[in-house]
Amino acid sequence: MALTPISKLARISPLSGNSVFPIVQNGTTYGAEISSVNNLNNLQTVTDNGNVTTNEIFVNSLSAQNSVITDTLSATTIHAVSSFVEYIDIKEYELSGFNVTGNVSISGNMDVTENITLSGDLSINGLVDGRDIAADGIAIDNLESDVLYLSGEIDADGIAIDNLESDVLYLSGEIDADGIAIDNLESDVLYLSSASDNTDADVTFLSGAIDNTDADVTFLSGAIDADGIAIDNLESDVLYLSGEIDADVTFLSGAIDNTDADVTFLSGAIDNTDLQDVTDNGNTTTNSLSVAALFAFGKIIGGTGTNTASGDHAAVLGGVRNTASGGSSFVGSGQDNTASGGSSFVGAGFRNTASKTSSVVGGFRNTASGDSSFIGSGQDNTASGGSSFIGSGQNNIASGNHSTVGSGYGNRASGISSVVGGGNGNTACGGSSTVGGGRDNTASGLESTVAGGCRNTACGDGSFIGGGWDNIASGISSVVAGGGSIYGLNVASGFSSVIAGGYSNTASGISSVVGGGGYNTACGTKASVLGGSSNTACGSNSVVGGGWDNTASGTDASVLGGSQNIACGNRSTVTGGYQNCAIGGGSFIGTGGQNKAHGSRSFVGSGKLNVVGLTSSADGLFSFIGSGCNNKVCGDCSGILGGQNNTITSTHDNSFIIGSNLTSNAACTTFVNNLSAQGSLHAGNGFTGNIAGCTSITVTNGIITAAS
Repeated sequence: MALTPISKLARISPLSGNSVFPIVQNGTTYGAEISSVNNLNNLQTVTDNGNVTTNEIFVNSLSAQNSVITDTLSATTIHAVSSFVEYIDIKEYELSGFNVTGNVSISGNMDVTENITLSGDLSINGLVDGRDIAADGIAIDNLESDVLYLSGEIDADGIAIDNLESDVLYLSGEIDADGIAIDNLESDVLYLSSASDNTDADVTFLSGAIDNTDADVTFLSGAIDADGIAIDNLESDVLYLSGEIDADVTFLSGAIDNTDADVTFLSGAIDNTDLQDVTDNGNTTTNSLSVAALFAFGKIIGGTGTNTASGDHAAVLGGVRNTASGGSSFVGSGQDNTASGGSSFVGAGFRNTASKTSSVVGGFRNTASGDSSFIGSGQDNTASGGSSFIGSGQNNIASGNHSTVGSGYGNRASGISSVVGGGNGNTACGGSSTVGGGRDNTASGLESTVAGGCRNTACGDGSFIGGGWDNIASGISSVVAGGGSIYGLNVASGFSSVIAGGYSNTASGISSVVGGGGYNTACGTKASVLGGSSNTACGSNSVVGGGWDNTASGTDASVLGGSQNIACGNRSTVTGGYQNCAIGGGSFIGTGGQNKAHGSRSFVGSGKLNVVGLTSSADGLFSFIGSGCNNKVCGDCSGILGGQNNTITSTHDNSFIIGSNLTSNAACTTFVNNLSAQGSLHAGNGFTGNIAGCTSITVTNGIITAAS
C-alpha cells in the first residue's frame, strides 16, 4: 500500500473523497488509495467493533443464524404462517404505502419519513416545534419574508425596523449610529462581516472570523485555504480532517475502529458511507445485531446457509437444510423439513413435510398432505385426509376427511370423520366410526364404536363393543359390552341384539339378549338367555334364565334353570330339574327329571318319568300329575295325585288315581288301593259293588251299613 503524508496531498476542489483515504501510522497521518482498504468497510468488520445502532436498518432479505429479536416489527403485509398463528400482537406500528380515506386518530407519536398528502384540512390542537402556528401567522402578515439588506447603512432617519423575520440577514455595514432599536429579531439572525450570498443559515463560512458557526461543524486544525476557495454545498456533519483526526473517529493503521455510519470524510476520505456500502462488500457477520427497528423487504431466513425460503412471504427461522417453498409457508427449526404448501407450517423436527395448507409441529418423518391437515408430533405419521388430525404416536395414518388419530402405534382412521383415540393396530374405517383404544380393534360399520379391548370388530351400522376379546357386533345397532376369551368369541348379529358378557355367546335374533355365560344362543326375536352354559332361547320372546343345555323354543316359552330341559310349547314353562319337557301349549313342569307334559295346559309338579298326554296336546288336556314315578295320564281333565306305575287311559276322562299300580277302567272314576273311612262312608242310590272278603253289602239310604 503506497502512503503519502497528508500535508503533501494535492488540493482537490471541490473535495470528492473518492481517491484518498487517511491512515495514521506511527503518529503520522497518510493518504492511501481507497481501493486498497475497501475490504475494511464490510459488515463483519464494522460489527466486530460495535453491533448496536439507533438508526433503522433496511434489508432486501434477512438471514439470521439464530433468533431475531426486535421491539418493533414493520411490514407492509403480515401473513399468518399456519392455522395455529391466528394473530400477531404488534405494540408499535410503522406503515408504508397506505391510503386512508376515513379519519385517522393517533394517541401516540407519529414519525413521518416521507411526504403526507392531505385532501382536506389538518387540525392541530397542540404546538408544532413548541410554537403556536395560528398566533405566529398573525404576526407574519404583510412582511416580505426574504427581504435582504445587503449594503449601506440603515437609514439615518432612525426608522425602526419592526417585526422582521428571523431569517433576515444583515450582511454588511454597521447598525445605524442613531442606535435605532431593532426589535423582535430572532436569535438565529447572524450579523456577519463581508458578504456571503445564498449561504445556508446553519453553516456560514467566511474568510475572516467564524461567527455563530453551527455546533455540528467540527473544525479540527489549520485554517480554510488562503486562496479563499469557496466550499459549496457542505453537509452540516462535515468533518475537516486536514490536521488531527477528531477524537470521536479513530483511524488505525489499516482498520476503521468505531466509525459512525454518518461520518463524512472529505479531505481524502470516504464520503457518505452507509450500511448499503458496507453490505455491498460483505453482508455476513458472526456477531449478533441489535437495532432500533428491523425492516425486511424480502424473506427472513435463519439458521445455516443451507435453508431455503423460495415461496412468497415464506420464512425459515433456523435449523439445517429446511425448505419453505409454499407461499406464506414457515419452517421454525430442525433439519431437512419441508413446508411446500401455501400457508403450510413445520415447527421443528427432522424430515417432516407439510404440503397444501397443512401443519406439522414437530417429530420425525411426519407427513401432513391433506388440506388443513395437522400432525402434532411423533414418528412416521401421515395425515392425508382433508382436515385430518394426528396428535402423536408412530406409524399412524389419518386418511379420511376430518379423521383423527390421537396417538398410539399403527392406527388407521380411514372413514370420513372417523376417530382412533390410541392403542395399537386399531382401524376406524366406517364413516363416523370410533375406536377408543386397545389393540387390533376394527370399527367398520357406519357410526360404529369399539371402546377398547383386543381384536374386536364392530361392523354393523351403529354397533358397539365396549371391550373384551375377539367379539363381533355385526347387527345394526347391536352391542357386545365385553367378554370373549380363548374359548370363543361373542357375536351379536341380530338387529339391536345385545351380549353383556361371557364367551362364545350368540345373539342373532332381533332385539335378542345374552346376559353372560358361555356358548349361549338367543336366536329368537326378543329372546333372552340370562346366563348359564350352552342354553338356547330360539322362540320369540322366549327366556332361559340359566342352567346348562336348556332350550326354550316355543313362543313365550321359559326355562328358568336346571339342565337339558325343554320348553317347546307356546307359553310353556320348566322351572328346573333335568331332562324335563313341556311340550303342550301352556304346559308346566316344576322340577324333577325326565317328565313330559304333552297335553295343552297340562301340569307335572315333580317326580320322575311322569307323562301327561301321549304324542299330542289333544291327549291329557288340562290333566295333572302331582308327583310320583312312571305315572301316565292320557284322559282329559284327569289326574294322578302321586304314587307310581299308575295309568289313566285316554278314554277315561275326568278320572283320578290315588295310590300305586292302578289303571283306570272307567271315566269319571276315582281309583284307590285302599279306602279307610273313620266316619260314615257314603254311596249313591243304586250303589253296587263288592268288598274283598265279603259276599253281600247292605246299603241303607246311600250308606253302607253292613258287609258280610
